[in-house]
Amino acid sequence: MPEFDLFLMHPLSSFHIGERGVGMETTSRIIHSDTLFGAICWSWRLLHGEDELSDLLSRFTSGRPPFLISSAFPFIGEMYLMPRPLGAAKGIESDKKARRAWLVSHSVFQRIASGEDLTDYRVMAGGAVVSPEEALGAEDLLGASSPWTTAELPRVCLDRLTMRSGIYHVGELRFADGCGLYMIADFADRSIKNRLEGALRLLGDEGIGGERSCGKGLFSLERRSIRVGSDGGDKAVLLSLCRPGRDEVQALSSASYDLVLRRGWAGASSHRKRGLRMLSEGSVVPRSVSGSIAEVVNLGNKRVYSYGLALKAGMRGSG
Repeated sequence: MPEFDLFLMHPLSSFHIGERGVGMETTSRIIHSDTLFGAICWSWRLLHGEDELSDLLSRFTSGRPPFLISSAFPFIGEMYLMPRPLGAAKGIESDKKARRAWLVSHSVFQRIASGEDLTDYRVMAGGAVVSPEEALGAEDLLGASSPWTTAELPRVCLDRLTMRSGIYHVGELRFADGCGLYMIADFADRSIKNRLEGALRLLGDEGIGGERSCGKGLFSLERRSIRVGSDGGDKAVLLSLCRPGRDEVQALSSASYDLVLRRGWAGASSHRKRGLRMLSEGSVVPRSVSGSIAEVVNLGNKRVYSYGLALKAGMRGSG
């Protein structure tokens, strides 16, 4: 069973993690891997300079990535929540509540990845399938509270010409004490591990996501390790978004997956990124699928890339 590095992001403030919508009213409960990679690159540039960032990106675009990252998922105390493998959780077919839950605990994920039936489980109020023991542990930590809450906060803006005020709302994600987000990393070049950790620590000081000027997105960092997935089988579960390469698309005929549309703006510029459809976290794909890096903005002297490489955990069974 492979071992990965795990980075806990202990919140020091609330978060605004943008999602598709008319405005800023919605916020996600996770940070997708492409957003996380973009934030890491921004932080890398601040720490090491433009040339070092160019060298890092060249390794990714040339097919020699020094590390792979997952999306950032919630944790509750010592329990790590992970995406539920699509179409692979046996034993919950008749349980509508469990089928709707898209998160599972690490222990439940391991049972699914090993091909076991889920015969004894609980569905938490936050929409996660966990073991009975983990449900009791979460109750001891949280009581009757939810591990995270979302709200729409009012903001006031002024028209620059008329100075008339207007109101809009911003989505806020707030975690309970002892809860937060975590990211998994797989290093092909372990000499770069401390640099990635430094970039993440700077992100914690500067903030990640939207509304950073209002103090959102701050966190402290803790590094651990975790074993995820199964050694056997020819399938794998995505822990990140994935944009399959052209030669990998045909292999998806035997996969179970959802698609998400990723688009937006290039940093604070007025340049819109090219929209990309990616495989979602929790998709079950052949182990051979690795994903790709896509160019989404090309201005000649400035290029922006979207991270679509797959961090995956092995899975037994048919998927």
